[in-house]
Amino acid sequence: MKRQLNRIVGITISILLFVCSISWAVTHSELKKYLVELPGWKAETPQGMTMENGSFKMVNATRTYTRGDKTLFVTISYGNSAQQFNINTPVGFKMETDTELAFTKNINGKKVSIFHSKTDKTGTITVLISPKLVLAVNYENMDWKEALELTKKFNWKRLESIK
Repeated sequence: MKRQLNRIVGITISILLFVCSISWAVTHSELKKYLVELPGWKAETPQGMTMENGSFKMVNATRTYTRGDKTLFVTISYGNSAQQFNINTPVGFKMETDTELAFTKNINGKKVSIFHSKTDKTGTITVLISPKLVLAVNYENMDWKEALELTKKFNWKRLESIK
């Protein structure tokens, strides 16, 4: 009986380790592939980072794009940190002042949060691709609508394939 119990515990631990290894199989090298070229924009070499601390794991890939005085700083973030974007601002949130605009809504089936400074034409757009994956775009010297159109060029459907 004790032998069977040890065997069951061993199999259970093996299954758990296998499941955990699958859930963290994403690397920053893989994420960098999703940082596409934008026609008419100069793109720097993509950068990446993996950070772990106990059960916390975060994998990021970033790339900066410029065109004239306009800048995009794009980050794809995978892991526990992505979950904070799912709870921070509910869909339907909207706030507007003379100098700022912020709202969260569904776009193409994804939760999208936009924070825009009207005075200096800067902001951040975050797209919750999945509970573990966020696309974040910081932009400078452009309207939020132009930045959103550029954000859509990162093929949200293709990003869904990252598991």
